[in-house]
Amino acid sequence: INAEYMGAEVLCPQDCIQAIYTLLTRRRAHISSEQPKPGTPLYVLKADIPGLDTFGFETDLRMHTAGQAIVLTCFDHWEIAPGDPLDRTIPVSYTHLTLPTILLVQISVVAVSLK
Repeated sequence: INAEYMGAEVLCPQDCIQAIYTLLTRRRAHISSEQPKPGTPLYVLKADIPGLDTFGFETDLRMHTAGQAIVLTCFDHWEIAPGDPLDRTIPVSYTHLTLPTILLVQISVVAVSLK
């Protein structure tokens, strides 16, 4: 599936980095950089996350870092998403999806079922 990718920039203290890597990996993200923010004890992690996997990410991030991390996301590019886009282990809130996206997911499920 050709999916939109969101560019994410996460600002966090050093002790939260491992939890953030775990969350990003679970959501099929590609982490591009990790750098300290000069003059602060914080780090900036940059990643690309498939659009469908961004729903609920901010809530998970705050829960797993006890509110110490914040994330900024915006559309970045289109790309073929790695892994299975129909993976049921990644919770997706369909209340945030548009009707064309929901129809695309349903069509994909039918197409996979017919094979």
